Amino acid sequence: MNDQLEPIADSSDRAGAAGPMSFTRRTLLGGTGIAAVGSAFAAPALLGPAVAAPTAPEGEMVPILEGTASQTAAINGNAFHDGVLYVGSRTAPSPGTPRLAAFDPLAEELLWVQDLELGSSSGITQIAADDDHLYIGASGHTHLFRQDRATGETEQWLQLGGASTIPYSMRLEGEHLWIGTYPDCRLRRITVASGEILDFGRIGASTYMVGIALDEDHVYASTAAPGELKVFDHQGNLLHDLTEHLVESPVGTLKVIAHEGLLYVSVGRAVLSMRPDGTERVERPIPDEDRYVDHFDITPDGRLIALARNTTNYYEVTPDGLECLGAPPRTCRTSDSRSWRTAPWWASAASGTSGPPSSAARPRSSPPRRPTSDTRRPCSPSSRTAAARCGWAGTSP
Repeated sequence: MNDQLEPIADSSDRAGAAGPMSFTRRTLLGGTGIAAVGSAFAAPALLGPAVAAPTAPEGEMVPILEGTASQTAAINGNAFHDGVLYVGSRTAPSPGTPRLAAFDPLAEELLWVQDLELGSSSGITQIAADDDHLYIGASGHTHLFRQDRATGETEQWLQLGGASTIPYSMRLEGEHLWIGTYPDCRLRRITVASGEILDFGRIGASTYMVGIALDEDHVYASTAAPGELKVFDHQGNLLHDLTEHLVESPVGTLKVIAHEGLLYVSVGRAVLSMRPDGTERVERPIPDEDRYVDHFDITPDGRLIALARNTTNYYEVTPDGLECLGAPPRTCRTSDSRSWRTAPWWASAASGTSGPPSSAARPRSSPPRRPTSDTRRPCSPSSRTAAARCGWAGTSP
């Protein structure tokens, strides 16, 4: 693999040669590195020789559009299934063409990159995956897209609402795909096999429906600022409005998760838990340096983990508090000691990575690696210096 990444061809050239809209083009980058897959990894600047500024011509000056400054600005939407991590681009490398990529995170290998010619001002907002399909939401589209994981073919699947309605949050659970939409702030449940849509209605005064959580008997939905939280049964009947149990927050709620009979909510500078009816409420303050908790997850042994925004500290959520476990390592190196700055694992296509689209659907037998004392960092009050040193910085929705 070359130490210096080669730039991808000008996106405006590719856009001009695209012809009729097609949803099947999957690009395997065999001879060049990816200029960028997301803001989490930034390629080195490619500088040309200094050129004297030309003399300004007389009369009206018309700008020349040379294309986007970077191949994609930020990662937005991701799904992990069968050992494959799928990520999408928040903005399109060329107009109407957001980028989708698949990785093997255990092997630190890029499997493929695909530019989806969706039209409009598309950037990917959300991705979900099951054994057969990827489900893709895009800005500028009131439709959901569905991609066959075996062939890479993508189709315009279901219309969610009016012309401005886009999917903002997404959760796939069993036979149902749950969608929170912008700007109507509604929750919809899609039966994957039939495409039938059940509308749970508007969740609150916000334009963003952000949080979706499920347990056997309840569906939980929450919104961005001013922040509202509601509980339904699985048929769409409202059971409880828990908004009064929230704390003041400039961003409203961020994430919700159901675990062992309790609902956990990230809202403002607190992680709350309560029963579905609002009883047994516990408030856990978030340290000021963390700002907010953006993500929840449950470990294989049943512990609830919260990930902070500013520091990327991760916490175990205990019955009455937050226990800091550490932060992701920032050594700027992969497991085989190659520098991310000179040999990014996401550019491994330059070393000959290739294969049919179905390679991204193959099952994995190895479980994800868990952090050890060698890979954790101590809890940190700030991650910005390390992020700058490593040439990357995380983004939050």
